[in-house]
Amino acid sequence: AQLAAKDGRTELADRELAEAAFISTYLPKMLDEAEARGIVDRVMAELAADHELSMKDMGQAMKLVGAEIAGRFDGKAVSQMVRAKLG
Repeated sequence: AQLAAKDGRTELADRELAEAAFISTYLPKMLDEAEARGIVDRVMAELAADHELSMKDMGQAMKLVGAEIAGRFDGKAVSQMVRAKLG
């Protein structure tokens, strides 16, 4: 849409923006960092209730966190949050 608008093709730009708005209604709501961190904190607290956490728990933690976040936040950033809780 930006390229079309830049080239003076406003009809195409308008159509692209309308399509993007329509598609976005079907996409899950993206999480902000605070929401993602809240999920990580809660899941890690639940895991820590059973035993002292170590890096061996990384896979299990990522599986549980990933199930809740499911593509609504950057996976690498989530991994770093989990690693910080374990490290």
